[in-house]
Amino acid sequence: MTRGKLQCKQTGWVNGNNGICLRSRSRGVISDCDIFGNGWPNVAITSDVNAEIFRSRIHEGLMEGIKVAEGSRVKVVDSTIEQHNDKAVWVGQNCHVSLHQCRILDNTNAGMWIEPTGHGVLEQSCFEDNGYGGELAAIEIQGKAVIRRCRIRRNYMGIRSVGSVIVKLLNVSGNANGAFVLVHKGAVGAAERGFGESA
Repeated sequence: MTRGKLQCKQTGWVNGNNGICLRSRSRGVISDCDIFGNGWPNVAITSDVNAEIFRSRIHEGLMEGIKVAEGSRVKVVDSTIEQHNDKAVWVGQNCHVSLHQCRILDNTNAGMWIEPTGHGVLEQSCFEDNGYGGELAAIEIQGKAVIRRCRIRRNYMGIRSVGSVIVKLLNVSGNANGAFVLVHKGAVGAAERGFGESA
């Protein structure tokens, strides 16, 4: 969809390519949908799009679950993103993505990947069993992230940050290669409690 508005509600979406694609200053609301089995990202969002995703299941994609690029803003609430052969959520340059009460489960690569000028806000979300295929963390941060009250467990690695991250009240445990890794110029602030293994 280009320069329009999309509303999908209670829809099952299976396609050979993108499940849903929003482009070029579009706006969209996706709610109560089942989006799966697509060859490119299950949900592709590009070019200054504003989108919201509510109570949906995005799963079993050959690429990313949600790929956000080129200055877009996306809010995902109470949704499950699982079993992708690539990243669950990819946050591109100059994008802002927020996850609230989401479940990011069993993805081959990172649960969330944030590019150098990307921003992520993760609240009350669960990241489990991610990153084993690509030897990546549940949350890979090159840009900036705020992580509040999330559960991060049984991933290849918990959080790896090259960028800056603020964390608060995390439950991080059982990750194969550590809870928290800062790389090169990575910075962290306000880690309060709940690390179940050494960082």
